[in-house]
Amino acid sequence: MIGSLVPAYRRLQNIVLPERALVRSFIHRHLADGGEPSVRLGFDLGAGTAPFARHLEQVWPGLRMVAVDAVADDRAELVADACFLPLADGVADLVTAFHLLQHVPDTGRALAEAHRVLKPGGMLLVSFPFLCGAGRSRDLWRWTVAGMAMDLRNAGFTPVAAECRGGPFLLVTSLLADLPGRLLVAHRRGWRSGRGAGDAALLALAFGLSLPFQLLGFAAAALDRLVSREPALYVGATILARRDGDA
Repeated sequence: MIGSLVPAYRRLQNIVLPERALVRSFIHRHLADGGEPSVRLGFDLGAGTAPFARHLEQVWPGLRMVAVDAVADDRAELVADACFLPLADGVADLVTAFHLLQHVPDTGRALAEAHRVLKPGGMLLVSFPFLCGAGRSRDLWRWTVAGMAMDLRNAGFTPVAAECRGGPFLLVTSLLADLPGRLLVAHRRGWRSGRGAGDAALLALAFGLSLPFQLLGFAAAALDRLVSREPALYVGATILARRDGDA
């Protein structure tokens, strides 16, 4: 019974979480390709539930995303550490890392691996946190947009688009939405929880209590855009970068 509810829960998250909507908007504006479909290969590092894979495949015709995660689960197609990818050089057209790098002890190594497996001219899409609560699993780092752009340049990439995720208004609603989960044991274990009926009930309760603040976040994000395109306070950011080298 619980297993049958997981897909519905994930679909609901994709609808009601404003930060996911902002990332999808970024993908649509900066990666959409109206040309003829061609075979392309992408790797989603630290994929988790792979919430953006389908959208990426829709906006980039011919793209096939492969979910990569250090933990074997129902979405992982390749179980591997982002710092030691069992892939040949130059096989990927796209590598993504959605909220992964803050969990990686050696981010330089992870970026070097992304650079290695990408074709010259291939794209790296990274989303990362700036102002938010500590994550539930080995949360190590935070970046400003400028800081991540510098790390990408040092790793052999050229940033081509960057965007803050929200501003001060979304920051407030995000912190409020996060609070119920912080107070409930099951939700502290993140999306991998809910294996038993008790855990599932607490996770559902936390999600239900956060829902009004999540929905309010859409209005907050719209207000943030009216106030400033480059806010000093923001939840996180998304950057698209090109692998340096001859295409």
